[in-house]
Amino acid sequence: MKLEIEEKEREQRIATREEQELRRKKPHLFNVKQKHTRSKYLQGLMDNNAIAKLKTDSYGRVQRG
Repeated sequence: MKLEIEEKEREQRIATREEQELRRKKPHLFNVKQKHTRSKYLQGLMDNNAIAKLKTDSYGRVQRG
């Protein structure tokens, strides 16, 4: 019982240390928003077909355009 508790505490300390090391090496992963919303610029590109869309025809073949 005591060994299990010590093992869990040890694993938690290791995980905390790894997270601190990652925050030190790559702080941008925690400072920058990871999910981005679509901007008006991107929406305009998509609406005006500036970004190629993949379509399939009735036979299942990929059509670009």
